[in-house]
Amino acid sequence: MRPVLLFTMLCFLFPHPSEAYRFTCNGVDADGNWENDECGVCNDQSGPRWGTPSNVPVQIDPNIRPPTLSQADWMNVAKASMNSWNTVSGASLRLNYIGDASTREFGSNDANHEIFWVTDANEWKRKVGGGGNGVLGVTVAPYNCPTSSKPSREIYDADLILNGTGQFKWAPTCAEWGDCVSIQSTLTHELGHFVGLGHPCPSCDWSIMSAQAGFNVQYPEFDDMQGLRVLYPASTSSAQMGMACNVSGECQSGLACVAQTSTQGVSHFCAQACTGGCSAGYVCDRSDGYCKFPIGTLGGAAGKGDNCAERPCGDDLLCVGTGGSAYSCFASCANDSACGTGESCAPLQDGGGACMHLAKLSEKCDDVTPCASHLLCVRDSAGKGQCYQGCKPDISGQCPIGVACVSVGAGLGACGAKPTIGHQPSTASNVEPGAVADGEDAPSRCSCTSLPTAMSFFAPGSGLLALAFLGRAFRRRAK
Repeated sequence: MRPVLLFTMLCFLFPHPSEAYRFTCNGVDADGNWENDECGVCNDQSGPRWGTPSNVPVQIDPNIRPPTLSQADWMNVAKASMNSWNTVSGASLRLNYIGDASTREFGSNDANHEIFWVTDANEWKRKVGGGGNGVLGVTVAPYNCPTSSKPSREIYDADLILNGTGQFKWAPTCAEWGDCVSIQSTLTHELGHFVGLGHPCPSCDWSIMSAQAGFNVQYPEFDDMQGLRVLYPASTSSAQMGMACNVSGECQSGLACVAQTSTQGVSHFCAQACTGGCSAGYVCDRSDGYCKFPIGTLGGAAGKGDNCAERPCGDDLLCVGTGGSAYSCFASCANDSACGTGESCAPLQDGGGACMHLAKLSEKCDDVTPCASHLLCVRDSAGKGQCYQGCKPDISGQCPIGVACVSVGAGLGACGAKPTIGHQPSTASNVEPGAVADGEDAPSRCSCTSLPTAMSFFAPGSGLLALAFLGRAFRRRAK
């Protein structure tokens, strides 16, 4: 068997036309040149892949990294990037983190499959041979050519390095949309090479595997997932979220077969409704109410009311957190007169405000329509919310006579909330007050602030009772 060694690099350049999913044996480089490994035809059957079972042990160096990147942030984003491939529906591949990378060997030890930063320019030259300027990361994943007994190329090693030599301003996800390069986007891309996927295009916004960076794609997209399923198929009785379909009857219960258009064409896949929010890697298409890939018209700037957890808001809009992990775009304001009919100017801790329709008692609430002050948005099992008067279950007399204070988790209660509206929430993630009901820190992907004042309730006979659980309120994320 003849081993083949291919270097794959992600460059920070600018856009060109596109193609479909590819492998490391037939991909295209940043200049539009097609790869040829001289191992014969490269297709779905013969593309490079790890052997069966496809459980790849991976080591990560937690210590050497850019000076502005904490060890915790680095390890979190590294594991998240691996998980974005591990969780592709209909694929059997698993990248398993087994501990620290100690040898930092790049392509010279088949037994260790390592991920690490190179922060010294001389070390970069020794390991890569050049390309320090403009190259974000490099992966080497050698494989054996196909044989009569093994019709596909078989990967036997892989190592991945990221360029921390000072050429780029790195951030975990670049969610702040500043002048930076996303570690998650780059690492997820390089991990695609790690498992056999190549560049389908010099530059495209519909694939994490685009040879050139420049689009804020953070997760594998539809064509990337299709390529992974070809290399590492898993048997499923029906199509799961993100899997190709022709009709809804082919999808799992609760999913529908939807269409999405990009510059690559029209894709049909199984998707869940936006009710209750979309999982990581998907955004809500408000035109039909289904969770889709953040590409095409859903990949640009988010409009008013759109989710902005993974993409920026358009001009004159603010990305505001309304509870838990919910982030939506709202118009900025200084007072109520600047807002539309039925909207109020909700204050932000760092000044200014955001125009919101604040739901009243018993009205419906969601990510875009939070409850007004002193109210809790309690969601049922289907993700539908309703505003209730907030209360503390261990303190009597806060609800109207004859109305019970029902526990909704995290030490919080809602006057009159009944199981008939759905299951009783048991964790803070199910509860959204007029601000935020939990006491967790703001998500690390954003620069968040809170409402200037904590919420206060009056309990009869006890004077003023300050409930600080509403202290972390509407948060603004920098573009």
